[in-house]
Amino acid sequence: INHPLIQSSTPHSLYIKAQLRLKTKAIIQLLTVLALLACEANPNNFKHETSLVAGLKKGKALNKPIFVYFTGHFLGYDEFQNDLVTTKSIQDKLNKEFVSVVLYVDDKRAIEESDTLNLKKLGFTEEGWKRIQNAKNKGNINTAIEFDLFKRGSQPLYVVVNAENQFIIESFGYVKRDKELFLSKLEKTIQLFGNKTIKTTEQDIISLTLEYYGMTCDCLQWITPEDKVVYEKSIELGNAIPQDSVFIRLEPANREVANPFDLTDENTNEYVFNFKGQFYKGKHPWISEDKIEYNTRLFKYYECELSN
Repeated sequence: INHPLIQSSTPHSLYIKAQLRLKTKAIIQLLTVLALLACEANPNNFKHETSLVAGLKKGKALNKPIFVYFTGHFLGYDEFQNDLVTTKSIQDKLNKEFVSVVLYVDDKRAIEESDTLNLKKLGFTEEGWKRIQNAKNKGNINTAIEFDLFKRGSQPLYVVVNAENQFIIESFGYVKRDKELFLSKLEKTIQLFGNKTIKTTEQDIISLTLEYYGMTCDCLQWITPEDKVVYEKSIELGNAIPQDSVFIRLEPANREVANPFDLTDENTNEYVFNFKGQFYKGKHPWISEDKIEYNTRLFKYYECELSN
């Protein structure tokens, strides 16, 4: 400032300079607060359903992906409520481009008829549906949904599905309050949902008996006992059936599922297992270490046990 009073070093001019510095600092602090407020959002403005069935129905009507958040009042720190949904960019995306559902696994409220209406159609296992029937409160139902439909039992859990309750991206848990990571997962969902590149299954969860064939090559190894008979017969006749026509690519549905070979010991003679899971639509390519490409059916399992 080129005012002669400011440029001088008189006591009065020094006082004015100090006042200007204080005002400048106050303005900067105010602008900082306003900038932070512009990035924050009121968690009470987060729009969501409290029923999975209602969320799926609304998602289908609006043609939007469904974001499902499993949580509990017992969480020591709720990153979603405190850090994620209070971020304006995240809340706006959830409110505008998703149908959100919040399910508390410790919800002590009494069960209403609407809580179980059409719920069975989502594909519960027999054991899972028994949990629903024996539920004492809404939290019991939400726990059964998380455990049986999504094969997880921890919170927080973030799940994104389409209106048919099929995964769009892999479910995920605690993101360490990383807003950019969380937002990137939402953006990836929108991209996949728009492109319709969603993994779909052929049917509900089924039981399937498979045998580990035990070939020494790096190739497909799992086959049903019935197909094993047909395959070995074709070898005897000198007209072997292509492996990817009868062998199945087997994968766990998530990291928590047991490895079938962990159920065996030195006394195990036949590696025959009973699985519960789903076939995925279409043929799925798999390339061996020898660079041989197989196109085979994919079965992802949620449960396995050694067959008697």
